[in-house]
Amino acid sequence: MKVLLDANLATLLVLGSVDRRMIGTHKRIQRFTRPDFDDLTGELVRSEAIVALPNTLTEISNLIGQGVGDRRTLVFERFRRLIEEVDEHYVASLSAARRTEFPRLGLTDSALLVAGALGFSLLTDDDDLYVAALKAGCRARNFRHIQAER
Repeated sequence: MKVLLDANLATLLVLGSVDRRMIGTHKRIQRFTRPDFDDLTGELVRSEAIVALPNTLTEISNLIGQGVGDRRTLVFERFRRLIEEVDEHYVASLSAARRTEFPRLGLTDSALLVAGALGFSLLTDDDDLYVAALKAGCRARNFRHIQAER
């Protein structure tokens, strides 16, 4: 199964891959733990591929550079490798904006729902996005459920 990651989990993946000490301390991934990173990488190893949208990649780019100090070059090199590894799919902004969830979820998450309808499995830690995905008939997993299984 191809896994579509939300920006929060992809940020955890990038920053944790550079320096596990950033997990739990970096502003954007404070709520995560090192075992969460292990769970995420374990999920991804079992997947066929990671799928990303340009919307999500842009959001990740904006999140990862904050508070990394002298590791900025390393962080963006790791991000570049992720971009090279993912199966990137384009979703037209108009398609995302036409979804009924758009006013509540915004452009990036609405685009994830459009992509989820194409058969990709969405992995998210966002409860609102998870519920919307299920209501839309998408395959989705809530990362919080994976955390609770531990």
